Amino acid sequence: MLQQHGKLDRAAQADRAQEAKDLAAVQGLSGQDTLAKGGAWRRGDVLTVDTEEGIQLRFIDAGVCEGFYTCRRWTFHGAVQVPAQRGTADYWLIQFEQGEGGYWLAIGRGSGAVVTLDAEPHISADRRHWAMGECDFESSFSLTILEADEFGRLIPVAAAPEDSPCCDVEGWDGAALKVKLCDLDPAKAYPDRLSRGANGVWAGKRIRLQKPKPQ
Repeated sequence: MLQQHGKLDRAAQADRAQEAKDLAAVQGLSGQDTLAKGGAWRRGDVLTVDTEEGIQLRFIDAGVCEGFYTCRRWTFHGAVQVPAQRGTADYWLIQFEQGEGGYWLAIGRGSGAVVTLDAEPHISADRRHWAMGECDFESSFSLTILEADEFGRLIPVAAAPEDSPCCDVEGWDGAALKVKLCDLDPAKAYPDRLSRGANGVWAGKRIRLQKPKPQ
């Protein structure tokens, strides 16, 4: 459990308070802890999401976040409706933390498909493009863009080359992605704007993305 001396640590308390609002928003009924298919709820240290196909996933919190690998903390961050050929494809957003570091999950409410995101997603206004990037000098991860296809599936369409500067995503400005390119010296960080050209390649003045390698 996320407890110390019988109480949740302060970070967990704040996360749980916001999470309760996010859960209430998707449930439509504050305080309700069970739902029909396609719902999400928390009971104590167990967060549960249930897909419309009847696939139920449980995420269990444990430990106190006092350093790397000292805890497991799962936090629900609401739902995102991605446009599809027939209506929308809904995704639950869940964040995983382990003291230092972690990742996010986008879980298809209908299918139960799980997409792992290296960092918090920055989602375009039309919800078709998702960008993840953060400066982590101990990791080769830099920047990734996902695009929703006609069925609402999130497909990787662009990634920074391995030798590119580290990237922090700052958000979307219309169809352009604002990023901050980082060197080891933070004073040398500089902004850039990435747009997709007619050839489908995402590029800015200082960085050009590539199509991701097949997994």
